Order: sequence, then C-alpha cells, then structure tokens
Amino acid sequence: MEACRRARTMRARHADMLKPQRLTMRTTDFGAGSLFRVFRSTARCEGDVVGVVEGFVVPPLGLLHLDSMRIYNSRLREQRGAFGVGLSLGLETALYGYETGCHTAELLAINDDDHTHRRLVRYYRRLGCVPVCEVTGDKPGDVAHMLVWGGAGTRMDFDVRGVLEKWGLWSNDDDDDDDEDIAR
Repeated sequence: MEACRRARTMRARHADMLKPQRLTMRTTDFGAGSLFRVFRSTARCEGDVVGVVEGFVVPPLGLLHLDSMRIYNSRLREQRGAFGVGLSLGLETALYGYETGCHTAELLAINDDDHTHRRLVRYYRRLGCVPVCEVTGDKPGDVAHMLVWGGAGTRMDFDVRGVLEKWGLWSNDDDDDDDEDIAR
C-alpha cells in the first residue's frame, strides 16, 4: 500500500535526524491498537530513557490523544538538539498517529504554574499546535476536559500531516496520489 511506503520513508527520515544526537526511538503499542507509549533513549543504552510520551489513538475518529510527555533533564547532558527530546518525541508520536490512520492530535498544555504554562504553550505552538480552548474549571464544559486531562490548561490540537510537513518528514516530492488512500 502506498501509505505504508510513505510511512517507511518518513520513519527513515526521522531516524536520520536522530543519528547526530546518538539517540534511539521505540514505540510500544499496548494491544488493540489503542494505547501507546513512545520512548526516546540514548543509543549507548536503550534502558537509559530520556523521554516518554503516552496516549491512545481512536482510528475511527482519526484522533491521536496525547496524555503525557515526560522529559528527564538529568539524563540529557550531551543530548541537546534544535528542539531536543520533545521535538523528536512529538515527531515519533505524529508518525505513529499517521500509521494508525489519525489526522488530528489533541493535548493539554497543563497549567501547574503561569511561567511553565506560558513556556509549554509557546513550545507547542512552535511544534505546530493550535490552541482550542482554555480549561480553567470555571465553565460547565470544563468538567469533561478536566476529567480527561486531570487538570487545567490550554487544550491544543495539531494536524498530523501538517506537523510532519513542517519538520521535513512529509515530502511533497513523494507521490501525492495516495493522499485519498490515507484514512481521514
């Protein structure tokens, strides 16, 4: 299938991006194709995890839900890059979403404190996310968001293909005839 070929090409481009940083990526699918975890570790020791993303996919809705992203700064001394661990975790997650038929990803930039929240929103915007709404707990509609996300913050979405294009993994030089074959 053409979509599978495109996914392999994008995954190879992402692997090439990681080589200079001496890092590896691994995605674990926890059955039924719904729950997933993306790990980034140092190439010298796969057990030396420097970042993790967890979430689930809802292929019938084309939705990639990102529950959490943890970066272990104490393990990152020589692992700096343009956007670092967060970018490569985000791209690997977007690739996984693409492979599972998702076209939209959703996340919450948690608001534990104002300074960190502003940094998260700015970071996610640079990645390619768009704010959807503020979840404060003050509105009746916030209850559902707070139950799903476990807190207040800025709900954000990103277009899976758009993020892959922005960061050079999706190439318009590839044959675009398969666009209609991709689950949308």
